[in-house]
Amino acid sequence: MSEHNSSILTRRYGDAYTQAHALVTVGKLVKAVAWCTFAVILFVGSYVKYLAGFDTSLIATGILILLAFLVGIFIYVIGILIAAQGQTALAVLDVAINSSRHLTDDDVGRLLSRRFCL
Repeated sequence: MSEHNSSILTRRYGDAYTQAHALVTVGKLVKAVAWCTFAVILFVGSYVKYLAGFDTSLIATGILILLAFLVGIFIYVIGILIAAQGQTALAVLDVAINSSRHLTDDDVGRLLSRRFCL
């Protein structure tokens, strides 16, 4: 394979690593949003109960906690799925680069070093 084609392939794999890392990062951000959403629902719900003068009955508090958990867990699972897509893309790229007959050993080493760059 010519040097030009090798550099095109190297650039393509480098861009793919960037995209895979971006997916993992977005997944982590969504998981962080899930924790924040959980905390905000608990805080706002407690504050509204206080302003409205509701008593802090066990049932009202239980419903509030259940709502916060359900919404938080739903968003957190979405974050896990997004991050998993990025991790899968990273694994596929690792296999593709290691098994490519069009890349030199130096190209493979340089590309795989990007695997751990964030």
